[in-house]
Amino acid sequence: MKRKITGAILISLGLGFLWQAASTTALGQRSTIGRGRVEGPCHRSCLESFNRCSDLAKSGSDGRRQALNIQGCQRLYHSCLGNCVF
Repeated sequence: MKRKITGAILISLGLGFLWQAASTTALGQRSTIGRGRVEGPCHRSCLESFNRCSDLAKSGSDGRRQALNIQGCQRLYHSCLGNCVF
């Protein structure tokens, strides 16, 4: 019984993601940027926030502190990307 329920949940999630991917592509909300990668508005906003964060980190005083701040910016960027739905 647990396998049937788990299978049904996985199938419904897969179909939901497929439906969402088809709808965002059909509506033209994604654009091709760079080397054939497809990026949506969520990806662009994550990249813009990373650029702002890294610019502020680079304006810091010493090299070690800059490196730590940039690592923090990278963590925030990847967590932002994790919240974007493909």
